[in-house]
Amino acid sequence: MKTISILILSVICVGMHAQQSMIEHNASIDDATLQLHEASDGPSILTFSNDQFANNRFIISADPSNTAGTNASMVFGWGNTTNPSSAARILTLDGATNGVAIDPTNMADQVGKLGVYSDSSPDLPQLTLVETGTVTDFTRFRFLNENNLFDANNELQHWTIAARIGDPNDYRFLVALNGDSRMRYLENTGEWEFFSDPSLNSRIIVDEIELNGSDFAEKFEVESTVDLVATPGFVVTINPDKAGALKIADQAYDKKVVGIISGANGINPGMLMGQDGTIANGDYPVALSGRVYVASTDINGKIQPGDMLTTSEIAGHAMKATKKKQSYGSVIGKAMTSPDENGFVLVLVNLQ
Repeated sequence: MKTISILILSVICVGMHAQQSMIEHNASIDDATLQLHEASDGPSILTFSNDQFANNRFIISADPSNTAGTNASMVFGWGNTTNPSSAARILTLDGATNGVAIDPTNMADQVGKLGVYSDSSPDLPQLTLVETGTVTDFTRFRFLNENNLFDANNELQHWTIAARIGDPNDYRFLVALNGDSRMRYLENTGEWEFFSDPSLNSRIIVDEIELNGSDFAEKFEVESTVDLVATPGFVVTINPDKAGALKIADQAYDKKVVGIISGANGINPGMLMGQDGTIANGDYPVALSGRVYVASTDINGKIQPGDMLTTSEIAGHAMKATKKKQSYGSVIGKAMTSPDENGFVLVLVNLQ
């Protein structure tokens, strides 16, 4: 491969004095200030070197005619060579695909293969990805290993981090393995979902977790009727006619009592469990432990803080438990307040 050395408008100072070169030209956008031209088939090459370090030089190589994708159209590299094919490539621009590859071979350990440096603020990011398609398209990062690109089924193995600014009713952020979601966020509900391989169970291990909620709840199917609709704050009991389902409690001292539908007075679950596609799922979060508001009645006396509560004959409502023998197995929990103006009592759920 031929190289062309070009020296234009240089000023050389003798000895240890500074060397300066400057090109001044009032050029238009179509009129180059400096042009390198390779007369034969090959790239134009510009090198930067120093007499004291003659074995190292930076190389800029460009080949406008090579857009077939077999070689890079432009290479930034360094090494003891003027041959761009032998140089250690730092940056490669591919004119066939408009791709950019950054592949330094000797950077500081703390930087790794790629470092982006800037004095950024939250509104001035260091790196921005822009999706130019429709609002439903994702902007994506993809991670691959060239030594293990395909699995036994000849399918591409890769991790993807994707985000989009579009329909809030669909997922806005996700992490996927080989196209299968492992973590995703739904904007309109604020839900984070985690998944694992079907042969495994998802697991999160932390030293401490703080949840913004007040009770521990599970998802249940709760039977409602036209005249009686399941409502947050209602006491619910086992439905003997449907396995795994519940119904609104309507008997005093019901030993089948399970818990209280969470969400009354703005107190929501801190942890909610359920398993999609199984009997252990449903539309209603039922508090099994923790603090929750319950609808109450004074049919068995006015409720005071510290009173034990049980089911009553008024559908969905709790009452003070006064019969010790009948209370065994039917206590919902302990009242922490007296009824408010709407008849709700804050209760510490503790089935007994």
